[in-house]
Amino acid sequence: MGMYIYKLSNEKTEKTTKTSELQTRVDDLNNTIGNLQEKIDTISNNINSNNSVKNTPKTDTKTKNNNSTNDDSTSKKSKSFTDKEVKKVFSDFLELGANAGCDNLLETLTKKGKLNYDPYKDTILDDGTVITTIKFSDYKKAMLNYVSENNFEKHWTSAQYFKKNSKGYLTKVQGGGGLRTYTINSIKKIDDSTYSAKTTATLVDFDDSKEKENFTFKVTFYNGKCVIDSVK
Repeated sequence: MGMYIYKLSNEKTEKTTKTSELQTRVDDLNNTIGNLQEKIDTISNNINSNNSVKNTPKTDTKTKNNNSTNDDSTSKKSKSFTDKEVKKVFSDFLELGANAGCDNLLETLTKKGKLNYDPYKDTILDDGTVITTIKFSDYKKAMLNYVSENNFEKHWTSAQYFKKNSKGYLTKVQGGGGLRTYTINSIKKIDDSTYSAKTTATLVDFDDSKEKENFTFKVTFYNGKCVIDSVK
């Protein structure tokens, strides 16, 4: 009987110990689960926070930038010129064109204070090519007081037989026709940049006869000036 009671006592003690150990393990597991859940919640919150920042539209910045761009664009598009400015630049254009036709363009730009050209310093080659003492870049800079770069490239270089040699100097050919002078009778505004003009041309080097000539031209804002962009 004593042995039986001792055996039962040991079994009860072992069961109690095992139960205690199991409870301890259960508690540890619960703590581990709790810690893991906290980490999962923290990671989840961070992810949600980051997504929220990424998906938030930068309205103020973009709106400000767009407004700034539109303001600049509007400023350029809405740049208007006085009738006096338009008439002056068109008159200069006609004068330069007329003098280019009789090989007197560089002298005219010099009279206007835009160049320092002396035809007596030209070098004339056997093939008739004239090498001036004017840098091509200076000639271009002078012309850009009256025309846009686009107009300059189209009408004031090869069209006038003007070129740049290997040393950067302006070359041309000798020759030219009679001089024409223009009287502007009227200028009518078509839109913000387009105008039509009625003129009278006088053939000075012939019989002073007169011809009516009509033009359509565009002006633009270039290098801080009102200049001619195109003429028909």
